[in-house]
Amino acid sequence: MTCILWVALAATLPLGCGDSEGTTGEEDASRKAFLRDYALAGKVVLMEFGHVGCEVSDRGLRAMMDLQRSGAIPGLIYTRVEIATDEQAVGEYYRELDPTLKIIRDPDRQIMSAFDARAIPTFVLLDRFGRVRYRGGVPTGELYEWVAVLQKETDDPGPDAPQFGKVELAGPTLLKQTALPALNVEARPLESYRDAGGLVAVVIDTQCPFAATAREEMATVAAGLAAHNVSSVLINVNEPADIVRQFYHDKNLTVPLLYDGSGQILLRWDIDSVPTVVYFGADGGIQYKGEALWAALASAVGEALGLPPGTVSFAAKGTEYG
Repeated sequence: MTCILWVALAATLPLGCGDSEGTTGEEDASRKAFLRDYALAGKVVLMEFGHVGCEVSDRGLRAMMDLQRSGAIPGLIYTRVEIATDEQAVGEYYRELDPTLKIIRDPDRQIMSAFDARAIPTFVLLDRFGRVRYRGGVPTGELYEWVAVLQKETDDPGPDAPQFGKVELAGPTLLKQTALPALNVEARPLESYRDAGGLVAVVIDTQCPFAATAREEMATVAAGLAAHNVSSVLINVNEPADIVRQFYHDKNLTVPLLYDGSGQILLRWDIDSVPTVVYFGADGGIQYKGEALWAALASAVGEALGLPPGTVSFAAKGTEYG
């Protein structure tokens, strides 16, 4: 199955795509209730939101188990939030794995929604006041230092608590070091697809309906970009080659479809949802990274190319859920 899930407006649907630290009073109350109900309040907690059957989730869980057993980070509580709905598969998986850390079921994805976890797997690091201080892929080697900082905090930093792990992305480096295969083409650097005016990469998967909207509208968007010497590619993430080939073989694609089944695009490009649009400018620098709202992309492209406002435009609208 795919490891990126659509964060939906209804909790019973597969979840949809986007990220914001802002929370409503209801969301904040849901988080506090969760921490209270599972005896996690007042503790520094590393949670992995995962799904049985997702290989990347499995690797993340095993990494947490190794950390817990080693005792390398004293005082850190490890928790897996399992969103799979198949009770038999969940039971078999955990009986065989026999984890020592806390496993919390979340088949209706209420907890996932409360903590704004929009990809599977997503790791969330909570401080002692229940504030999210990191959200993303498997935490780096800085996790020990992060936890040490959180354990020393004596006052609630509030809803605008500083976040760990936020990095500036080096576009030229990503273009040169990201080599992906296309449907019938061997892997080659993404830089080779960039035109004189830059490259727009739209990150999608086969499951998200918002990603489908972005993919279907690329015919219109790509034509508009090409008029300004900006090339386009679609990048399908977190699904193996056989699923990608089966899904796209009869699709009328107007731009190259590349794919990454390793999860590295999500981690190295700091992407936690689909669809995500990334515009690499003429010099390779990232000029836009965000939702598949084509008006916003058009403005970014026009500004980067020094064109008068309104010069770049698309008939398609796009989707704010990204």
